[in-house]
Amino acid sequence: MRIILALAALTTCFAIWDRFANDGTYSATLQRNIFGAVLSG
Repeated sequence: MRIILALAALTTCFAIWDRFANDGTYSATLQRNIFGAVLSG
């Protein structure tokens, strides 16, 4: 249970950091990569 909470906290911190510090640059790239993998496979 602790691992799940730690991963959730890490993911939340990354999303907040990416949104405010980088204008969503990393999240947008990750999203494009995931959608590209899903659509091509």
